Amino acid sequence: MRTAALIAILLATSLGQEPPPNVPAPTPVVSPPPSPAPIVPTLWPALLGFAGVLIGVVGTTLFAMYKGRIDRRIEFLRQQIQLLYGPLHFHMRNTVKIANYHGIIMQTYEEAFSPQKNPHVPINSPQYSEDLKNTITKANEYVELFQDNNAKAIAVIESHFWLAEPDDVPFFHELVLNAHRLKIEFDREKKSIVPWEIVTRLPPLPLYDVKLADHVDKKFYRKADELRQ
Repeated sequence: MRTAALIAILLATSLGQEPPPNVPAPTPVVSPPPSPAPIVPTLWPALLGFAGVLIGVVGTTLFAMYKGRIDRRIEFLRQQIQLLYGPLHFHMRNTVKIANYHGIIMQTYEEAFSPQKNPHVPINSPQYSEDLKNTITKANEYVELFQDNNAKAIAVIESHFWLAEPDDVPFFHELVLNAHRLKIEFDREKKSIVPWEIVTRLPPLPLYDVKLADHVDKKFYRKADELRQ
């Protein structure tokens, strides 16, 4: 019905005629108002961006902490090798080699000059006395050499004890104690000045500590391998 009336009005208008009085005017069509845009979904990009920044900051911080820890460990290893285990390795290995030469001299001394092992030793000969004295003098010079090396090793330990590890401490204490005993219990000719009754009650006094040298060797090479990794 409304459509027919609208067609009649259009025809009348196009012919220059007035529209019929009984035909109602067409009702204007009004578009509905636009729906408001949703608010919550627009927050997601901001939240995602903030989360990304936060993850980046946390990741960077954790990486910096991890790298700092690794760097500190590497620097500590370098200090242990350069200031403690490296010098100790050098001095203790020198001590062992010098002590080996001392042992060869003393073994030869026993075989060549001991009447118990060589009944034909001319103990009354002036040359025998001279050779015996010279041999003992040279042997004592070797003892003085590795005493000097032990003193250098003790100086290293005292200066850089803060780099030592718990399993080092008993070996270091033993080295210091034996060095003190050698100074106190023997004179310059390396003769015992302690009465025999007391000497027999004291622990044996090694001139050098093979166990310490082996311990330092293991630490030195292990730390060097760890630093290269």
